[in-house]
Amino acid sequence: MSTAEQDALLPADVVPHNTPVASGEPGAALVTGASGFLGAAVVAELLEHTEQRVYCLVRPKDGTAQERIEAALRGFDLWSSACPDRVIALAGDLARPGCGLSDDDRRLVHTEVDTIYHCGAGVNVSYPYEALRGPNVAGTVEVLRLVCEGRPKRLAHVSTVSVLYGSRPEGTEGPGTVADFTELGPAGVLGGYGLSKWAAERLVAQARERGVDALVFRSGTLAGHTRTGVSNPNDYAWLFLRTCAVMGAAPLAGSPLQWAPVDYAARAVVRLTRASEGSAPPAYHLIAPEHTRYTTLFSWLRRFGYRLRPVDFALWRQRVLDASVTSNRDELRQIAATLPDASAGSAAVIPEVASDRTDAELAEVDVRCPVLDEQLARRYFEVGLRRAELPEPDRIVGSR
Repeated sequence: MSTAEQDALLPADVVPHNTPVASGEPGAALVTGASGFLGAAVVAELLEHTEQRVYCLVRPKDGTAQERIEAALRGFDLWSSACPDRVIALAGDLARPGCGLSDDDRRLVHTEVDTIYHCGAGVNVSYPYEALRGPNVAGTVEVLRLVCEGRPKRLAHVSTVSVLYGSRPEGTEGPGTVADFTELGPAGVLGGYGLSKWAAERLVAQARERGVDALVFRSGTLAGHTRTGVSNPNDYAWLFLRTCAVMGAAPLAGSPLQWAPVDYAARAVVRLTRASEGSAPPAYHLIAPEHTRYTTLFSWLRRFGYRLRPVDFALWRQRVLDASVTSNRDELRQIAATLPDASAGSAAVIPEVASDRTDAELAEVDVRCPVLDEQLARRYFEVGLRRAELPEPDRIVGSR
């Protein structure tokens, strides 16, 4: 049994022993990973569409936990007038026992919180499993302990569609298609991040079997916020486009991308968590129903004003690797660390991921994924340029 498989065995003592609330009053929400891209969007969604007080589990860094969550929300342009009164940071750390909460804060979570949105995770596709098992796997066990204590709680566990990579759906010869509402299969061939999230999802599945009220959301690639235009500076697809703009060249690659805006994903998580009753499906898939090809994104970048020479992927990859050694641009270094060697091949099997049933449930609560068209992409480019994530274009095209 591998380390990940051993870690994916939920301790026997993690079982619900909650105490009903006599008052019946609705409780507060706790969001882990609230300083991250999706977590911050979930906080904003809760502030806009609920009356709940929102507690945020935050690891203090360069200041207090409250200062960090405010800086994160302001950094993503999501700070609002409701934040000072309703957003309360709790200092903690997913990788520590009890999520690193103080005794007082733990009692507060026990008595006030009735929903936990577990968005927190260490996210780095180049890290090995061992570097991520603390926050992603052990952290999920600790979150499940919080769910099982105090007043009854519902867990919204954010996973990733990458847990499906590497395993071939039963009865198929090729990669096949994995539908939503599908149980998690064997780990297959996964990188460190995917394997850590696979183990975490296995833990949640066992907790559900023991009576824990939990929903699982497998998120795909997340594009920027449709209102603010702010993208995740560490998202692979956004880093890839930024790298092409810096290099003035784009690889001859037409692979498709299902890029869903982050505010859509946040709204889906909150609405389904609040609307679902009774037995929930094994997992919802939060992906854009429409595919956008990188070649289309490259053409939009060109029309925005960037000169992108088409280059064979192997040559483009080598140029990026060479440039990353001397460049001070972070996107080059991050992309260089993850670029596959096409000549070496890949053992991973990447299936198609479907979201038909999730989309149908979301339509019932009036949530639909916005279409990624050139107008929305241009919004992302404009904001990325203003935030110095994109270099100045070669020429000005249209009004900005």
